[in-house]
Amino acid sequence: MSSTPLLDEVIGDLQEGYESQMAHDLWNDGAGWDLQRISPYVTKVKRLELASIVLDRVTGAKDRVSWSGNADGRFSVKSAYALLTQDDSPRQDIRTFFMRVWRVVVPERVRVFLWLDANQVIMTNEERRRRHLCDLDIC
Repeated sequence: MSSTPLLDEVIGDLQEGYESQMAHDLWNDGAGWDLQRISPYVTKVKRLELASIVLDRVTGAKDRVSWSGNADGRFSVKSAYALLTQDDSPRQDIRTFFMRVWRVVVPERVRVFLWLDANQVIMTNEERRRRHLCDLDIC
């Protein structure tokens, strides 16, 4: 984050009266920065930098860089990894399926075969196609 005033990093010509604008004039409570009024005058890098800054006009706290991945607003690799790998899409409960596979009353080698097939380890033509090892999934 740079320590230079935003006015010093303006690209192009400002509209009349923009020199006297304060940060709180360009901030909408509950919505964030009014980027329509800011975007024409700053670079993409500066817009991203502004997106990391939250103005607090309620409690009067000092402006600071904030990370939404942690409750305390501090960045950590763990929280970034969690944010990148989160997947909220609905999934079927595969655990009950595997429990049923192991409860089947058949010889042990058949249960192992079913478990291998359920984990897509058996190299059927369909599996070979899924792994891009062949073009057709038919026998």
